[in-house]
Amino acid sequence: MINVAGNTSVSTSVSVDSAYHGNVSNGGFVYTSANPILSLSVDNPNNASLFSTVYRLSSSTSNQSFVYNGSFTINQNHSNNYTLNYRTNSSAGLETWNTLSISVDADPPELTISSNNQPPERYIHNSSSYVISTSNPLNIGCSDNLSGVQYLQYSLENLSAQVNSSSVNITSAILNQSTINGHGQLNVSCSDKVGNFYNMTFSLVLDDEVPLLSVVESG
Repeated sequence: MINVAGNTSVSTSVSVDSAYHGNVSNGGFVYTSANPILSLSVDNPNNASLFSTVYRLSSSTSNQSFVYNGSFTINQNHSNNYTLNYRTNSSAGLETWNTLSISVDADPPELTISSNNQPPERYIHNSSSYVISTSNPLNIGCSDNLSGVQYLQYSLENLSAQVNSSSVNITSAILNQSTINGHGQLNVSCSDKVGNFYNMTFSLVLDDEVPLLSVVESG
């Protein structure tokens, strides 16, 4: 029960009707996708007369008040922070302000590629391909500075996997298992917790042969 002026039994709650991550209860905090859609609902167990439900939406650059008439959209396709205040006035009294903090996460996660914490080796015959060996696996890392990483998934020829972590190693054993000749296309996707995702595709080459030495005699 929300404590309100006049000891009213009327309480207002908010829901996010688009992708979000967090807690929507009074005083809560959520990450949302771009242009989030929100709704307000009123719990009125004693059938008090409802006069109006209002909300205020504020950010670092604006502060607007509205009478609630149905679901509304925060028109924001860039990452930004908002505070939503909302309450209902009824014959039972005027509800105190409820609050929800909103962080719009409109940015996709980032993917990084490395090998033993160094830039990966490239194939000498095709610089757009990466070389994997037993001692040099390919590390795929995903990061998201707002809502966080939800999953990282990859497919390599006949092999696909999803990991609930922010990184995965593509080893020579994986490349051997999923390809016939040690050459393959790797597709990697990363999603954050509000549905933003990033995708990359590149070629891999397995190098499991020792280098050749040649001796040139003269004289």
